[in-house]
Amino acid sequence: MKRYLFPLTLAVLLASGIACSGKKETDNQGTAVKEGGARTEWIGFDQAMARAAAEKRYVIIDFYTSWCKWCKVMEEKTYTDPGVIAAIGENFVAAKIDGESQEQITYQGKTVSQSDFTLGLKVEGFPTTVFMDAQGKVLLQIPGYIDVPNYLKMLGYISSGAYQTQKFDDYRAGK
Repeated sequence: MKRYLFPLTLAVLLASGIACSGKKETDNQGTAVKEGGARTEWIGFDQAMARAAAEKRYVIIDFYTSWCKWCKVMEEKTYTDPGVIAAIGENFVAAKIDGESQEQITYQGKTVSQSDFTLGLKVEGFPTTVFMDAQGKVLLQIPGYIDVPNYLKMLGYISSGAYQTQKFDDYRAGK
């Protein structure tokens, strides 16, 4: 009987570990989903621009690549934060652009690949976050990983209209 006790205990521990591991859910675009299903809603660029124009909302574009470590960290930490999700849902439409994709999008009447669009906006690293108005005018472009507090500051800077009268660094510093 003792001979079977260790393998049986090991099997029970493994089974309970697997059952409790809390498999991380993702949606069909790889967007991390926190418990309860809260997440940032990402739509295609063309659809985002059309929705922004119709609803008079700002556009957030997350420029990423499949191999970018910090893009994944930002997806898991920043874009699943409840405050970020709420702020984006209130005033913004969110789109993702794969900086290496040849998939076609339309920007200001021209059809270009996502990679050419990335080059055209002079995105030099990933992730890069771009904020646009509903007509497609770039309002703010920030390269690199952005943590939740700084992301919330950027959302406030754009949604409050402060971008029209002051530089982001001044807004962030409270000037």
